[in-house]
Parts: sequence; C-alpha cells; structure tokens
Amino acid sequence: MQKKEIQINKQYEINAPVETIFPIVCPFGEYKWIPDWKFDLVHCPNKRVELGTIFREVISPSILMGSPFGKTTWTAVLHDPMNFNIHFNLENRASEMLYKIEMSDNGKGGTLTNIDAKYLARNRQGNRVIANNGREKIVFMFDFIFMMLSHYCENGNLITLSQLRRELSLPESLTFVDKMSLIIARARQSMMQKAA
Repeated sequence: MQKKEIQINKQYEINAPVETIFPIVCPFGEYKWIPDWKFDLVHCPNKRVELGTIFREVISPSILMGSPFGKTTWTAVLHDPMNFNIHFNLENRASEMLYKIEMSDNGKGGTLTNIDAKYLARNRQGNRVIANNGREKIVFMFDFIFMMLSHYCENGNLITLSQLRRELSLPESLTFVDKMSLIIARARQSMMQKAA
C-alpha cells in the first residue's frame, strides 16, 4: 500500500502584536481562547510550551483520522520563542503531521502567521482521509483554530460557540458523517478532566 501525503501552506494575519500571541499558542494558553478546551497532559513541566512538550486531545481526530474515536498526540519538536516559531509533530492511528507555525511582525503592529503542514497517511484509514477531501478539511481545522485565536487577541475575550457558528461557514467537503463526528468528539472532550 502506498502511503499518501498532502502539503498545506496557509497564511493568517492577526491584528495584535506577535509578542502577545506567541506565548498563548500553548496547551495551557489555549484555555484562554478555545471554548471548553481540555487535553491530556503528558509532559509540560513548566505549564508553558517548550521543546519536548507533549499533550493529547480528542477533537482533531475527527478531521485527521476521519473518526471521533481517537486521540492525537502533539509533540513540540521545535520551540524558538526568539523568532516566534513552533513546530509540532501530530500523531494518531491514521496519520502523522508536521505542523509548523511561524509568526512575525507584519510591520503594522500585527502578526503574520505562516502555516506549513505536511500530512502523511500511515495506513488505509489515513489514505481515505486524503481521498475524502482531506486537504479542505485540514484547512478548515486551521481556519477554525485561527478564528478563535484572532478573536481572543483582537477582542480580549473568548469567542462563544454561538459566535463561532455564526462566523464560520462549514465547507461543503464536510459531510453529515463528518459533522456528527465533530459533535461526538466535542462530547468526548467535555467528559475529559481539565489539566492542572
């Protein structure tokens, strides 16, 4: 079986200084800007992201595995706060992805964020994700993440789920099964304990 891969490059602009955004791109910082955020902490001794930080979450498998019944393990494989760069390796049963987040000052007091992600299918399940509009669904996941981050950084408060529903249009590539998968994953997340 040939393992397939996709490459995604995306750029986001946020009207807030990079120095205030970069530190909250962290499992603990995400409590501030992701509604109902919960994760399983594996390694993060100082409660801030750094090289070797490891955590698991249950929302992304709906997109990255095509199933709500899994976990994705995130490992910080590069953490460069001087240059506002962080790279994560994401792994689950179906795929792995190198997810590079590189931020810079946009010259207007805001932040330009470049995303470079390489999704690699590990098996037939991962290949099915790619075949079933995987690129569009992963881009939707990034758009979703950056909508929440932008809202918090530009408005100073957590976006509500009703605001998200109003402001984020679901791509046509999300099937009824995909939408149900996301609902199940959110229910699973709600049952998790908040990491201390």
